[in-house]
Amino acid sequence: AIDAMRIQPVFTAHPTEATRRTIQEKEYDIVLRLVERLNPELTPGEEDLALSRIRAALTSSWQTRLVPHTRPTVADELDNILFYLTDILYRVTPVFYETFQQAFSKHFGLDAGRILEDLILRFGSWVGGDMDGNPNVTAETLVETLAQQRAVIIRRYLPEVRRLARYLSQSASEVAVSGALMQRLERYHELLPDAAREIPERHLDMPYRCLLNMVARRLEATLGGHEAAYPAADDFVADLGLVRDSLTENKGEHAGLFGVERLLIRARTFGFHLVTLDVRQDALLHRRVMGELLDCPDWTARESGNRGKVLAHLLGSGGLPELADDARLSPEAESTLAVFRAISSARQVYGAAAIGLFIISMTQGADDVLTALALAEIANPHTGAARSLAVAPLLETVDDLEAGPAILQQLLDLPVYRKHLERRRQRQAVMVGYSDSNKDSGIVASRWALHESQRRLVAAGDEHGIDVVFFHGRGGTVSRGGGNLVHGILGAPPDTVKGFLRLTEQGEVINQKYGVRFLALRNLELITGATLAHSLGAAAQGMDEAEQAVLGFLASASRERFRGLVY
Repeated sequence: AIDAMRIQPVFTAHPTEATRRTIQEKEYDIVLRLVERLNPELTPGEEDLALSRIRAALTSSWQTRLVPHTRPTVADELDNILFYLTDILYRVTPVFYETFQQAFSKHFGLDAGRILEDLILRFGSWVGGDMDGNPNVTAETLVETLAQQRAVIIRRYLPEVRRLARYLSQSASEVAVSGALMQRLERYHELLPDAAREIPERHLDMPYRCLLNMVARRLEATLGGHEAAYPAADDFVADLGLVRDSLTENKGEHAGLFGVERLLIRARTFGFHLVTLDVRQDALLHRRVMGELLDCPDWTARESGNRGKVLAHLLGSGGLPELADDARLSPEAESTLAVFRAISSARQVYGAAAIGLFIISMTQGADDVLTALALAEIANPHTGAARSLAVAPLLETVDDLEAGPAILQQLLDLPVYRKHLERRRQRQAVMVGYSDSNKDSGIVASRWALHESQRRLVAAGDEHGIDVVFFHGRGGTVSRGGGNLVHGILGAPPDTVKGFLRLTEQGEVINQKYGVRFLALRNLELITGATLAHSLGAAAQGMDEAEQAVLGFLASASRERFRGLVY
C-alpha cells in the first residue's frame, strides 16, 4: 500500500487570496518568535528581544497595505506560491518522510530501511500554466515560470551543499571512503580543472568536502547555463547518493549522514523544476483553432461524435495538416500552437517532471481530448510530442460528470487512444470539479454526481484494463469542495483512490494550511493517513440499490429546487 501511494497537492492562484508575501513573511516571523519564547532557558534580555521582534512585525504589518492596489500579475502570483514551496515545504518534506519512517518502526517493530525509496510526495502548480483561469498566461509566461522555478530551487540547494561540504570533514587517512565516490571525484577533477586547482592542499584528503564543493560548482554552472552544468537533476541526485552510500558503509551514520539524507530527499522531490506545472485551456478555444487548421468553417457546429471520428482517423493515419513556415494564422491559433511548442521544449530543458497534466476545461466529448493530442502533433511535427502529453478531461457541471463515463468509454474504444495510453502506462487521469457542479445544481446533487461519476469511471477503466485516477478540483469553502478532507477521502467510493491523491490547494486557503511549518506537516500527514487508510479498506463500503435510489432521489429533488431558486 505504501509503495502505491502518490500524494500531490497542486497550488493554484485565486482572486480571493489577498495575503501578500510581505505579510506572510511577517506572520511567519511572529510564529518563530512565539516558538522561541517556549524555551525555558531564555534570559530576560532574550525574552525582551523576542517580544520586541513580534511587536515590530505586528506594527509594520498594520502599516503595510494588505491588498495591492493593482491586480496581481502572473509573476506576483508565482512569488506568492514560491513562499510556501521554498520557505515551508522545502523544509517540511524530509520531516514528513522521517515521521512516516518512525511511525512504521513504532507500529511494526521493524526498521523502515528504504521502504520509502519511491517518492510519496510531489507538488504541482497552476500558476503560470492556467490559461483558462488567467488570460494573461501564455507560452511566454509558461517558459518564464519554469525558468524562475529552476533558478529558485538551485539557489536553495547551493547553501545546503556548501554547509555539508564544510561539515563532512572526514579524512581518507582516518576512515574509509567508497571507491565509487573516489572515482567520481577523480572524474570531476578532469571536468572542472580550475575548481580542482582551487582546493587548498590541506583539504585534499577530505573526499566528501572536495566532492561536494565540485557539486556546488556544477550547480552554479547549471544556474548560469555553462559547460559544466548538470544535464538533469538525476545526475545531482546520483552525486548525493554516492555520498549517502559511502557514509552508510563507512561509519558515517552519526557523522553527517542525517543532513545528506535530508538534502537527497529534497533533491529527489523538487529536482531542478521545483514543482510540476499543469497547463489548462478551454475546450471551445481548442475547437475553434482546430477548425481553422483543418480549414473547416463548420467544425465547432458539428456533433462531438463526428469531430471525434475525423480526429481519430487523422491521428491514426498521420494525416494531420502540416503548416508551412509562412502560414498565416489567427493570433488565437498562433498562441495556442506556441503553448504546445513550449511544453515540448520545456520537457527537454527541464525534464519530464516539469510539465504535469494538460487539462481540458469544459470537456463535453472524446473529441476534446483528441483535439489536444492533434494540436500537440501539429505544433511539433514528427517529434512524437503528443506521446508524452497527459491529457486530463475536466468534468465540471453535473451534466458533464454524468456524461464522463460515456466520454471515457468513447476514448477507450478508439485504437489510436489506446495506443496513446500504452505509452502512459495504461493510466488515465480525470479531473472532477466541485465548485462548478455545485454552482450548477447545488451541493447535494453535486456530491452525488461526483460520487457516481468516479465509481462509474473506475468501472469503465477496469473493463479495459485502464487505471483511472482522479484530480480533485476542490476550493476552500464547503460549497466549493472544501471542509474536512479526511472525511472526503474516506468517503470516496471503494477502489477510486488506490493510494493516488491529487487535489488543488486554492489560493484562498493555502495560507491556512501551509502558512507555517508544523501546520503544513500536519496537513500532509492527515491526507496521507486518510489515503493510506482508504487503500487498506477503511473507506466507506459500497451502497446497495435501495441506498443508491434514496440518494439519487435526494440529488434530483434538491437539484430541481436549487435551479428553481437560482436560475
